Amino acid sequence: MTVWESLWLGILQGITEFLPVSSDGHLAVASALMNIGELSPFFTVVVHFATLLAIIIFFWQDILALRFKDWLLLAVATIPAGIFGIAIHGVIGDLLNNPVVAGLGLLVTGCVNWYIYSIQKNRQAPAFEEQKPKYATFAEWWKTFMSEKVFTVSYMQVFIIGCFQAIAILPGVSRSGFTVAGSLWSKLNIEKAFKLSFIMAVPAILGATGLELLLNIMDGGLVMEESVASLFVGAVSAGLVGFFCLRLLKIMAQRNYFNIFAYYCWTLGAVVVLFVK
Repeated sequence: MTVWESLWLGILQGITEFLPVSSDGHLAVASALMNIGELSPFFTVVVHFATLLAIIIFFWQDILALRFKDWLLLAVATIPAGIFGIAIHGVIGDLLNNPVVAGLGLLVTGCVNWYIYSIQKNRQAPAFEEQKPKYATFAEWWKTFMSEKVFTVSYMQVFIIGCFQAIAILPGVSRSGFTVAGSLWSKLNIEKAFKLSFIMAVPAILGATGLELLLNIMDGGLVMEESVASLFVGAVSAGLVGFFCLRLLKIMAQRNYFNIFAYYCWTLGAVVVLFVK
């Protein structure tokens, strides 16, 4: 992979990881069109870690404000994806590199985006308020940390949202789109759905990245097929573009532009299924 190919794939990863249009689906289609072939596990791990850093930087205040019970909720939300990911690990590689499967997934993602748009159409979008952590003495902080929580959701609600997130392991299926849809279906408003969707991505991406590293090491080691320059350019472009796309999605979520994402996914999905082999 050349530096230029790495740059374009990194930009594509940064845009599609957070916008509800499926990063895996776009990377599968792009690698097929660019004749790159199957993306190496090392490159995939690096660009996913870069977008993970973008989430942490974007939501750092909200993450610092999380309590012990919030981390338990996030753990419960991650269980379905962990089970499903391990169950289909033997076939997921072939699926990720199949453009037709990605195209079908994009068609489904379009329907999910339209569902979000329809739910939000008759709701008044709340103002997105910044959450700032409150600092006190250590004893007061510890009491608050152990007794309160930020996310006003139940364990059953986050488990259901986690099941939506698990489905998004499939190519062409957007993780952000499915988790926002699952959050709205669980009666959360769009602000809470937006924050929960991406903060719960932190343990999910960490777990998926760690599993990929472990399995490749057990399978004979993780080989760095790309140059250091290509990996660096791919990671930086993915992280920077991803950060700004989070800001864009926050605005579009508040103004309910999910119909635009639905039209886009339907159009691209149909083109891929019909013409990309």
